[in-house]
Amino acid sequence: MEIVEPPSDLVLLPPLAGAETISEWADDVESDDPRLKLLMDGASAAVRRHCGWHIAPVVRDTITVTDHYGGGRLDVLVPSGRLRAVTAVRVDGRAVRDFAWDESGAIWAGTLSNGPHRIEVDVEHGYHLKEVPDLAAVVVQVSVLALASPKGAIREQAGQVAITWSQTQIGVSGGLSLLDRDLATINAYRLEAAP
Repeated sequence: MEIVEPPSDLVLLPPLAGAETISEWADDVESDDPRLKLLMDGASAAVRRHCGWHIAPVVRDTITVTDHYGGGRLDVLVPSGRLRAVTAVRVDGRAVRDFAWDESGAIWAGTLSNGPHRIEVDVEHGYHLKEVPDLAAVVVQVSVLALASPKGAIREQAGQVAITWSQTQIGVSGGLSLLDRDLATINAYRLEAAP
C-alpha cells in the first residue's frame, strides 16, 4: 500500500489520472503532449477543490479542527471522505487515549470543558487512485475537452468543410471547466461543508 506524505497544496498531489490514461482513451492524443501535465493537474485540482478534500491518493496527515464551545463530549467530524486510520488525537496539545472513530471522519471521546478547543487528529485517509476510476474518467473528459479547442474556437470552416467543436457551455468551447455531468459524478466524493 503506497502512502504519500501530504503536500501543502492540493495541486502538488499526483493527478487523479495520468497522461497515459488520456492517450488510451483518446487515440489522437499523445501521452507526451506537453499540455497534458498542466491540464491533468488543473482538472484534478478543480475536482479536489470542489469536493473540499484531496480524495486520492492515501496520505498521512494531521488535521486540525476547532471546537468553539466545548462543555460536552468530544464529537468532531474531520474533513475527510475516507478515513482509514486514526493514530492520535490531541486536545489543546494533550493526548486523548480513549477515542473511537469511523470511516466517514467522525471521532468521539471523553468530555471537554467549556470554551474553545484545538483538536489535532493524526490520520491516514483518502482512496487509492485505482479505487476512483470514475474521477479519473472525469479528469480525462475535462482535459480532452480543453485540448479539443485550446484557443476557444467554436467553429472552423474552409470552403464547404466545417468543424464545430464541443462546447462547454453555449458559445464557449475549450477551457478547463466542470460540466453538470462531471459534477454528478464527483459530488459523491464532496464533503457536506465543501465550498
